[in-house]
Amino acid sequence: MSDSARLTVVGNSIEAEMLVAALRSAGVTSFTKLADVAAGAYGIPGSGGPVEVWVDADDLERANEVLTDTGR
Repeated sequence: MSDSARLTVVGNSIEAEMLVAALRSAGVTSFTKLADVAAGAYGIPGSGGPVEVWVDADDLERANEVLTDTGR
């Protein structure tokens, strides 16, 4: 993605993957990364803690609709 925007931060990698799947179903490309606090506290991916969900900036409006539809 050339111009990315952070959509939200969720509690863990399972929540993040569920949201990414919903975004994908809506045609929105996204990716995840450990939130700074999680990376510092845990140090290794998949070990727990907050996860950021990022989308293409051009898809941010649609991504927010998906986020609302999923109840987040």
